[in-house]
Amino acid sequence: MFDFCWSVYDGEFKNGKPDGTGTMKYSDYTYVGEFKNGVEHGKGVITYKNHKIEKTLFIDGKKSI
Repeated sequence: MFDFCWSVYDGEFKNGKPDGTGTMKYSDYTYVGEFKNGVEHGKGVITYKNHKIEKTLFIDGKKSI
C-alpha cells in the first residue's frame, strides 16, 4: 500500500509505480482495475461515495468510456 497524499493505492507495482491490478482510493471515489506506468490504464470499476457504480475503460490515465 502506498499513500500519494491525494490518494491511496493498494496493488501491484513496477519500477516504483502502480502497474498491473490494484485499487486507488480518492476522496470522492474508488477505482479498482488495471494500471500501467503509474496511471489507470485498462478495464476497471469506479465506485462513487453515493454508491453509484460505473464500469469504465481508461487509456493512459484518461477515462475512455
